Amino acid sequence: MTDRARFIAMAMIASVLACWSGLSPASDEPAAVPTMAIHCFPAASSQPAAKPLAHDRPTEAICKAALAWFDRAVAMVDKMVPAAESAAERFIAGGTLYVAGNMGFCDEFDFRAGGFPFTVIYDREKPPSDNDVVMIGQFRPNEPEFRIHRFLPRVRWRGFRDGMVVWFTSSNWPQADRVVRAIDPSRWGRNMHVFDTGAPAGGSPVALSLGQTSATALAWAFCGEVIAAATRKGKTLATFASD
Repeated sequence: MTDRARFIAMAMIASVLACWSGLSPASDEPAAVPTMAIHCFPAASSQPAAKPLAHDRPTEAICKAALAWFDRAVAMVDKMVPAAESAAERFIAGGTLYVAGNMGFCDEFDFRAGGFPFTVIYDREKPPSDNDVVMIGQFRPNEPEFRIHRFLPRVRWRGFRDGMVVWFTSSNWPQADRVVRAIDPSRWGRNMHVFDTGAPAGGSPVALSLGQTSATALAWAFCGEVIAAATRKGKTLATFASD
């Protein structure tokens, strides 16, 4: 079985368990430990009309691939609602949004118009607390400045017991798949949400561009869903204004 097949199989099992874990047990047996949520990138229902051609120049190929990706990514929005509801509750209670991962991703959400003023770039010397949310954006398989396989046990060891993590990565990257399989669901429960961006592997201009675009776009969509979730609760979250 390939790495991607294992990732998809694990996601299907996790999705079923996530639904079951919210139900009351029918017997006196203890309820199952809630599992983390893994949201897989949807497969295209049909061949996108904007498929890059072999003779396309790099810019044309990137634009066509990005348009095709956005057409597929629309289906991811509804999958974000449960995580957004949980994040909104934390922010309403005074929690902080930490951003981590690629520094380009962090800069995108630091003092950006439309973003949250309670956003902080993750600093290992100042770990998040239980009421906070950490949003991680991965632009490529290996992020030299941020190692998620070291981050997760570090914050748990330092008291981040009930904090929430939202991780944007790609199941096409074996490095990400290995980390997902190593995460202990019994320790994270429903506080770990992995969103598969579907970014392709490889070092081509298209692959590198989609790695950045996919994580950033889905993260902004997630922030939008958080605002919507807070609104449904009768609250308004502060955002930076645009000049």
